[in-house]
Amino acid sequence: MFTGIILIVISLIFMYFVNLNAFKRKIKITQLEKKFEQEIIVNRESDITQENIESINATEQGDNGDNILSDNEIWNAFEDSIVGILRINKIDVVLPIFNDTSKKSLSAGVGILEESDLISNEKNKMTVLAGHRGGQNGDQSFLNIDKLQKDDEIKITTKEQIFCYKVIGQEVIEPTDWNKFMREEGKTKLYLISCHPYPQNYQRIIVEAELVMYENEKLSNENN
Repeated sequence: MFTGIILIVISLIFMYFVNLNAFKRKIKITQLEKKFEQEIIVNRESDITQENIESINATEQGDNGDNILSDNEIWNAFEDSIVGILRINKIDVVLPIFNDTSKKSLSAGVGILEESDLISNEKNKMTVLAGHRGGQNGDQSFLNIDKLQKDDEIKITTKEQIFCYKVIGQEVIEPTDWNKFMREEGKTKLYLISCHPYPQNYQRIIVEAELVMYENEKLSNENN
């Protein structure tokens, strides 16, 4: 009985730190999302050079005393390789997007599959984002993407544009069934993929979405 109690206590402590780390990560990623949005505004409303933009960003961080990426080694290593921020309010997730699906990238966020296209508003394109479910990042992962339903919104923010997608469906597939990822004439598609069912992970779940709006002139409503 004593051993059982000890194991329960250890499990509770582990979950506490997992949730705490996930919360801290979410704050940093949200700050980076706002930084990207600010860069869109600066680029739109001014003719200042890239050097001035970088100077403004550095000044903003210095003024508020909050260098959002300097207090964690993983963020220092990956800051330059973050290409966008994925936000799914339905499942309360904010994740950095990387240009690859290496072990390091997926431990920090989600990655673009090499066989798919980079994030853009071009027609006949297909971006596939892969991410872990649960694990060390807890809820700040693709843990709950099975809860996404038709017409739920997915937002991606880059330094250049904001992309808004709507979910059109989801499906459980075998790990080798890559035929489900399809480019479609006249449309810009987004797929999310992760292991399924959690935590057995012998299949894959995919969420399919379509681009419905993109903008670099008018920002979305305030983030939650």
